[in-house]
Amino acid sequence: MKDGPLIDPPDRVVFLYRGDAKDVGIATDLIGVRREDPLQRVPDTDLFFYEAQVEASARVNYHFVRDFGAPMLDPRNSRRVPGLLPGTEASSLAMPGWREPAHLIESPDGRRGRLETVEFASTLYPGAKQTLHVYLPAGYEGTVDRYPAAYVLDGDMARAQGLVPPSLDQLMPAQVAPALVVFHGNLDWGPKPPAEAGALSQEIEIIVREIVPLIDRRFRTLPTPAGRAIVGHLWGGITATHLAFDKRRVFGALGLQSLFMLDTDRFGIEPLVSKAVGTPLRVYHDWGFYGHVSTREAADLRETNRRFNTYLREKGFETAGGEAQDGLGWASWRNRTDRLFAALFPPRK
Repeated sequence: MKDGPLIDPPDRVVFLYRGDAKDVGIATDLIGVRREDPLQRVPDTDLFFYEAQVEASARVNYHFVRDFGAPMLDPRNSRRVPGLLPGTEASSLAMPGWREPAHLIESPDGRRGRLETVEFASTLYPGAKQTLHVYLPAGYEGTVDRYPAAYVLDGDMARAQGLVPPSLDQLMPAQVAPALVVFHGNLDWGPKPPAEAGALSQEIEIIVREIVPLIDRRFRTLPTPAGRAIVGHLWGGITATHLAFDKRRVFGALGLQSLFMLDTDRFGIEPLVSKAVGTPLRVYHDWGFYGHVSTREAADLRETNRRFNTYLREKGFETAGGEAQDGLGWASWRNRTDRLFAALFPPRK
């Protein structure tokens, strides 16, 4: 490896920083967010190092923190990926057994879908509005066919940092059945936002009663539960799960990546799951082995997601996905866009 951390196969990694500094720390998926570990200085030099064990097929994000300043990229590492926060970047460590997914490569013009903008204004909650971005697969205009539709919460990040549209270009139709994808960003609630306790239920009502019917009227969709999927990440996974198990059965497929579920969320969701036992639902659910969130605050997404995945399977819902040798955020989730959408909308035979 010409730059970046030193790798001693199969799993030993040494992160290096050289420069004028009194203190250097590392923030990384390996130890969780809101935490920094110190690099050790080689005596009488300006060289600092941090040693870790990393699975041979893993990929993780990291930053350096020099003299307690802002997080910085590794000057020795040319590999950049999206950071956890919008508009940020991180340095990426890819172990020798990890492979860049082929679907992240941009497709030729003839295979590209296009994005159409749809302006939405709520009548249920006047003042609430949103700009939706709808992905139409290549060939949509040339047919009279109806298409399934996936609704992706955190849609702005999914488009920009998750690279979902170019990935879909690569995946459809060989690996994923051609589908519309509705990128649902943050709602603008206007001058009278709901109280925090009511925001979830109001967003669910907007999606079920207004946005889904709007998309069904505007585009050639399959207006049935089997033809709809809802996808969520972190806190958006809570909204997605509520929608998938809503008694109105609007969605017949659920995609979750790194679900962030507190006990208060679990107590509200598990009864919905129990009531839906026997209802057809395709489920994809993954999370990162290095997606801790915060080891010093006893917040471990691995245990949260393992527990909920087990609960789903105990209730009879088969789940694709599972634990990945990756971290947290779009730099991780986008590596499994192929598995996610193939589970939601399998390719036509």
